[in-house]
Amino acid sequence: AVSTWIAVLGVGLGSFALRFAPLVLGARVTESDAVQRSADLAGTAALAALVTTALRSHGTGGGLGELVAVAAAAAVGAALAHRGRSMPVVLIAGMAAYWAVHWAAAVPLSPIS
Repeated sequence: AVSTWIAVLGVGLGSFALRFAPLVLGARVTESDAVQRSADLAGTAALAALVTTALRSHGTGGGLGELVAVAAAAAVGAALAHRGRSMPVVLIAGMAAYWAVHWAAAVPLSPIS
């Protein structure tokens, strides 16, 4: 879990540096399309890493109900992300799907680790 947060912070700092560099360097350095695409996708990559970790850890520790809830949240989030929705919309909808499956299946919510 700690290594995941280190990766998230690293990607965030890298994205910040790539976006802040043009302000500091001005017109001396031009940003390529590949660098811009990488910076734009850094948040999505970090979220994908967090979801994958959740599927591996929460999905196996809480039985079938927990696995279904996490998988439903991941599926809803992935569908909305694929349609180009904003990150807050993806996260809120995924959490709502997770809670709805837990409520419908009467599965106790597992603590976040």
